[in-house]
Amino acid sequence: MRTNGLKLSFLRRLAVANVLMLIVGLGMVGGDHSGPAESVGITAAAEHRFNLATWELGHLGSLMSTRSSDDTEAVERYFELAEARRWQDQHLLRAVSTRASSTSNEASAARAERVRLTVEMEALEGDTVSSIRSIVSRILIEKGLTTNFPGFGKRLFPPVSFAFEDLPRVLVVSRRDRIDLLDTVVLRPDITTEGMESIEEGLARRGLSAVVDRISGMATYPSLVREDQSLRQAISTVAHEWVHHYLFFRPLGQRYTAGNELTTINETFANIVAAEIMASHFGEDPPSFSAPLEPAESVAVEGRFDANRYLRETRVRTDELLAEGRVEEAEAYMEHRRVELAVNGVFIRKLNQAFFAFRGAYADSPASISPVFRQLTLLRRAEPTLKSFVDSVAGIRSPKTLEILVAEKSG
Repeated sequence: MRTNGLKLSFLRRLAVANVLMLIVGLGMVGGDHSGPAESVGITAAAEHRFNLATWELGHLGSLMSTRSSDDTEAVERYFELAEARRWQDQHLLRAVSTRASSTSNEASAARAERVRLTVEMEALEGDTVSSIRSIVSRILIEKGLTTNFPGFGKRLFPPVSFAFEDLPRVLVVSRRDRIDLLDTVVLRPDITTEGMESIEEGLARRGLSAVVDRISGMATYPSLVREDQSLRQAISTVAHEWVHHYLFFRPLGQRYTAGNELTTINETFANIVAAEIMASHFGEDPPSFSAPLEPAESVAVEGRFDANRYLRETRVRTDELLAEGRVEEAEAYMEHRRVELAVNGVFIRKLNQAFFAFRGAYADSPASISPVFRQLTLLRRAEPTLKSFVDSVAGIRSPKTLEILVAEKSG
């Protein structure tokens, strides 16, 4: 008992010792994307910036938590409430997306109900966090994703650690003449729609494309995880952010900010691993072996609106217009497509170059035209285990390394 206790204490202290490195180095959102918009973006959003250092200091205590819970009733109730809150958020987003007044009776009622649901969720949060942490940790260990510490054996490192939060927003800045991620700045979660639009309009006057977007998770340590997801999404997000923590100590993660292509490899790889962890919990086949290699090219069903296909078509046509120098026409086209999406029940507050630049970093998204998802999926199918796949990809140092690896492994 004493020996095991020492091992656990050692690992916790080691995790805490690395927190500052994670804070400084992880930059998964708000990374150092060099470009002419960097200082402009930060200046434009100065009064709304999220204080990451303060948040980290306030959550260091959670790294020491050993609480475990298998209260399935609490977990089920938490996610019932989360689903109800998502409906309220959809009411608010619909009002914004259709340019209706944000002070309408519908929006006011949605805000009041959202507060009530949040209070009840907070009472169940501790048991839910403990349960999901146990689920993800168990599967990671079963898959062999552990680290060998001489004298201490194989341990899950870093330990799975996360907190449910009303997540910060992220300001994304792109060029107007092409879809190119220049800068990201993390903003406080309480920023208003008016505040978002003020920042975006200010950057537009400087000849840049900008959008304040939502995120599902953030690789702080403990990681920030959006609190109103489904159980499936929560498990996937926690696993995704843990992959970033794991990669921090390996070549791929250490090159996260070394270029947009490496960012895309990191994010898409984390999505693929997380999807497999989630599928394992629900007893499903790994998605990488059943999903098409081009996820946005779904099969059309007569009479059903295909949002993925529509968004992918929008991205491709926008790129064509921008390549021809027809910037204003491309922007008018994206706005038209945004309205059409809203008519079909898909609400996006702003669809522009910055939106595609940010969402396009995830190569399994219809907003992306990157080949990375296809490459990583081929590689996963060539590897016998998730462990061997992770070991192969974690050592990647450049996009060319990935191309060579795929050619060698998959033929």
